[in-house]
Amino acid sequence: MLQSAGGSATIGLGYGVVGDITEPSERGSYMGILGCGPNVAPGLGPVLGGVLAEKAGWRWIFGFLEISGALSLVLIAVLLPETGRNIVGNGSRPVPALNKSLLLLWQENRQRKIPLSTPEGYRTAASEAVSRIARLRIPNPLGSVHIFLQKESAPIILINGVFYSAYCCLQASLSSLFITIYGYKELEAGLIYLPFGVGCFVASLLSSKYEGTLFNIYPKPTLLLYHRRNVCVPETRVSDFPRPSTKHGLPASYSIFALLAYGWVLEYHVHPSIPLVLQFFIGGAMTIVFNACGTLHVDLHSTRPSTAQAALNLLRCALAAGELAALQPLIDAIGPGWCYTVIALVTGGVAGVCVFIRRLVWMLFGDAPCTQGHDVRQSRAQSFLRSFKIEDDVPRRYLCL
Repeated sequence: MLQSAGGSATIGLGYGVVGDITEPSERGSYMGILGCGPNVAPGLGPVLGGVLAEKAGWRWIFGFLEISGALSLVLIAVLLPETGRNIVGNGSRPVPALNKSLLLLWQENRQRKIPLSTPEGYRTAASEAVSRIARLRIPNPLGSVHIFLQKESAPIILINGVFYSAYCCLQASLSSLFITIYGYKELEAGLIYLPFGVGCFVASLLSSKYEGTLFNIYPKPTLLLYHRRNVCVPETRVSDFPRPSTKHGLPASYSIFALLAYGWVLEYHVHPSIPLVLQFFIGGAMTIVFNACGTLHVDLHSTRPSTAQAALNLLRCALAAGELAALQPLIDAIGPGWCYTVIALVTGGVAGVCVFIRRLVWMLFGDAPCTQGHDVRQSRAQSFLRSFKIEDDVPRRYLCL
């Protein structure tokens, strides 16, 4: 339980850093690259675990995890800078002492040796003075719960949650089903995760290009020029494209039908190459869905991306825990064919209802797309840009291209 709490926090930290340092026009590309780690690792972990268990004993699995975790902690402590906009702004504010990396502390220690009479010395002294009076912000543990209740976020969180639950169910049953059906050994059962991991890796790289390309082909009226920086109203990632239903609906639909096929090829003991190929495409399609949901959710909460990702993780892990608890009894009772049929129907049904409700909310509450006139576009753009808390002394110019 403690390990899971720490691991999920690092994922939210990664999304928070990307949300802090990227603009909307490039955020999708960064999110795809960031998704390589959490999406590929579950596919490669069983392979490494199988090799270590067979060659060195199962205790070395935990030794490897301890060493890799400690190395990651050292790299974070030494290199990771503070990027939170509420703490450092655009990078011009001094960093509080508790938020400084070891590298930054070393650099400041060198700067203290600069005489105060020099301009560099004055800047260092002023930075230290402001840093000492910086207030310690107490995090709100209910911030993630508040995001659940927002009409913009709830459908995204639910869709991501049901697909992640199906993703976890497929991974959890891989080794046991292949050992039972095809008589695989321990190492071979670990190697069958490779197609799934490769599919996730390829899809993460492709989706990074895919999301960036989709932003760049926006219709001109949906982009805004603010101080020579492209800023986009978040909802236009899904609502203002030609044929929006085919943008991310195709990978989602494909993964649902592939889940159906995967269950029935296992039910009829088809040659193992067929379910392995299906694993590759299921992992790739679901990775595209995860990256799309994560990118849009960070766009909607660009001022607090880590909290947004924490809300995403909280619900999807809870849903995955429930489905995993029912997975093995369901397989024993009705077999893998009907089990994955139920999972696919639940996933597709919940996602379809969320999309329908979101469309209905757009119609009822007047979330007009950018094709409905210059005034509507400019009003929505101003509301979105105000969420960045731009200073009043900065001249504000909102120009629709």
